[in-house]
Amino acid sequence: MLLALVILLSVLLVASIIGNILLWKAGERQLVINELYTKWIAEWRALVFKTYAHMKLLDEKQMFEKDDEVGVVFQDMQQLIQSLNDRTEEETTEQGE
Repeated sequence: MLLALVILLSVLLVASIIGNILLWKAGERQLVINELYTKWIAEWRALVFKTYAHMKLLDEKQMFEKDDEVGVVFQDMQQLIQSLNDRTEEETTEQGE
């Protein structure tokens, strides 16, 4: 009876050790993925901000009229970039918390 208990506890101990090792490895992989994701967000944020700044500079010179097709497309692109800028700011804020 005692031998069976020792064997059972040994099997459970080995299973626990293996489970903990697997969880550790999964956590390390998740940290690497999170780091890559954060880097990707930062790169996109910089690109969106740069593009948005250029769009605002063009808009300040009033090179595009809202009445023509180019102006409508310009306004749509400006709204899209603003939306992306807002999104990336939200993502970096969430990552920082």
